[in-house]
Amino acid sequence: MSLLRGLFATALASVHLDMRDCRILLRFLKGGAMSSEEIKTFRCAPNKLPIEAAYYLSKVRRRHPFTYIATISHSLHQGAVEGTGGETGMQRIIIGKKWSVFISKNAISDDLDNFYRAPSLDFLYSPFLLLYQSIRSRLDGTKRLYVLLQQATVALLIMDSSRLYFSAIQSLESSKQANSPAELESAPDSTTDDAQNEEIGQLSDLDNVGEQKDFIEANEESQSALENQKRELEDFARVATATTILKESINTFYNNHSDSDFIAEVVVIDGTSMVQKAAEYLRNSLMIDTQILEVDMCQLIAEIAQHDLLEV
Repeated sequence: MSLLRGLFATALASVHLDMRDCRILLRFLKGGAMSSEEIKTFRCAPNKLPIEAAYYLSKVRRRHPFTYIATISHSLHQGAVEGTGGETGMQRIIIGKKWSVFISKNAISDDLDNFYRAPSLDFLYSPFLLLYQSIRSRLDGTKRLYVLLQQATVALLIMDSSRLYFSAIQSLESSKQANSPAELESAPDSTTDDAQNEEIGQLSDLDNVGEQKDFIEANEESQSALENQKRELEDFARVATATTILKESINTFYNNHSDSDFIAEVVVIDGTSMVQKAAEYLRNSLMIDTQILEVDMCQLIAEIAQHDLLEV
């Protein structure tokens, strides 16, 4: 850490983009230790930094010159492999002197372009690195399937403490599927709209203020119930797609490693806060002992970035 930076508070902005939300964890560091933090959430297009978030980051940079911004790449042009060899057109990071993660240089350019309105993008991490950070203390001689579940992608590693056997990253976007939750959300319901318009018209006829309040509260409760229903549908659609991917990946692994031991357990690092019913579906469908561990993606990114800042 430079002498000048040590005299001022450092701001670390951990940015996690997903299908609907952009979450920013702003952590203030003094002498390498956290002094305070705050969280902001902005609505966004899938994996796109919204202009409101860029303005927020710019405001932070103006107030705190030593501001560093970290995020995770959602590109499918990346992976993880056994060994440490290089490859043309790829940026590679060696992990534990045994295996490495790589990402296309064009994908890095795309991520930088996504942050062009922000003051900078200082740390860009692979989902495989975040997955490894979450499970490294669990690694032993047992072969397991480790999964990082986000709203947009699923990344997986089959490994034990000695080596990496298999990796994959795939998209979970279901916008092209008929009757997907996204389509159900955007499709207009004329019956519902007509009923709501009629209710709103009748609201002006209510003489009693108490009746108006009861009507508004009931309408808010109904809206909340619909939101919860929609959330469950989205979770089930995502988990169903992820389950298919995991089954196919396990089959591919066994076909390519016919002499390998069986996968003893699946460990899912859940960055989506899936509902309980979706979690039960995932466990029952895989028919392998499955642990689901919920994580805060912003906290996980910040944890890695804070460590890296000590070496800058």
